Amino acid sequence: MTSSEPDKLEQDLNYAKSMAKYIRWFSWIAVAMVALWCVQKFQHRVDYPFPWVIGLTWIYSGVYCLWMLFPWAKVESAKVWKIGMIGFTLLSFFFVFLLIGNVMIDAIAASREGVKLGVPGFEGTLMFFSLAQVPAMLFRRHPEMMV
Repeated sequence: MTSSEPDKLEQDLNYAKSMAKYIRWFSWIAVAMVALWCVQKFQHRVDYPFPWVIGLTWIYSGVYCLWMLFPWAKVESAKVWKIGMIGFTLLSFFFVFLLIGNVMIDAIAASREGVKLGVPGFEGTLMFFSLAQVPAMLFRRHPEMMV
């Protein structure tokens, strides 16, 4: 092991810690996208096949966004953080299922009107951003894992 290897490792760790600050912005972008998606859902047609899904979407998305913005990196207790991480992983997983269900309901509504549903690109991007929040939460708490 050369003397430059510990310096390189320390430099990489400092870089990872500085990048962890920027990961927080990734969460803000995801929250903005979820909010935009909820507003778009609210402006849906009156003949929506399952109107209760819109209310469920709003409630679940609100809880998901609040959980995403909670400063988990500052939680002192490792046990509480672990419970929060498991909860956030489950919330993200079920949020993706909520997105898939909403796309299916949109397809039903579009077929009732005789319209072909386009590619759900925004929902796909939102799925990526929501699932990417799990490792982002982990790296905000443990930036050394990025090295």
